[in-house]
Amino acid sequence: MKRYLKWFLCLSLIPVLNASGQLKWKNEEQDLSVHALQLSAKACFEFTNAGTEPVEILSVRPSCGCLVPKMGKTVYEPGESGSIEVDFLLRGRTGKQKKHVMVTTSANRDAPYRLTVSADIPEAYTVSAKRLMWERAAEYEPLTCKLINKAEQPIELGEILPTMPRIKAELKCVKPGFEYDLVVTPDPGVENIRAYIQVKTVPPEGMDQSKDFKVYVFVK
Repeated sequence: MKRYLKWFLCLSLIPVLNASGQLKWKNEEQDLSVHALQLSAKACFEFTNAGTEPVEILSVRPSCGCLVPKMGKTVYEPGESGSIEVDFLLRGRTGKQKKHVMVTTSANRDAPYRLTVSADIPEAYTVSAKRLMWERAAEYEPLTCKLINKAEQPIELGEILPTMPRIKAELKCVKPGFEYDLVVTPDPGVENIRAYIQVKTVPPEGMDQSKDFKVYVFVK
């Protein structure tokens, strides 16, 4: 008898969704395919109120500031369908990413739905040295940073923009779309410099904007 009582108590602790109002999701996980230069990607989670009572969406909480959820309204009648769109902001991110959005409704206050957005974000260019450093001197030797695109598709590089005019930078093409040398030289006599060089990429066809990246420069 004691054993059965323990099982009953355990089962009573499990949250039970209100069957009179439930959201049935078309899918609760989405794996996005993204280009190395994309600034954002979109996931759309479709659902239907499969219950017999209206359901109100009380909160939509992303696990990361890189997720921006959007929805048209909050209350859905029985049988009514809707969706939650999630913008995944990709700037500064590479590699495998998995983020979540917790959705709480009037029917599941204690057991929110967990929507999952994942993506494997390729790196546009590997950089041989993300920091170029010089000791203080009257004149400085140029340092070269190699930029290599390991993907199958070419990624063209555009402008290079030093944040300080006394840092000179030149981009030399080794293999168009795949390999470049960034040659950087501080002006004679500069010291105590902390700056960076912004390397802009050329957006591929169909993309208005694209990611850029930085190489940091330090003169002690």
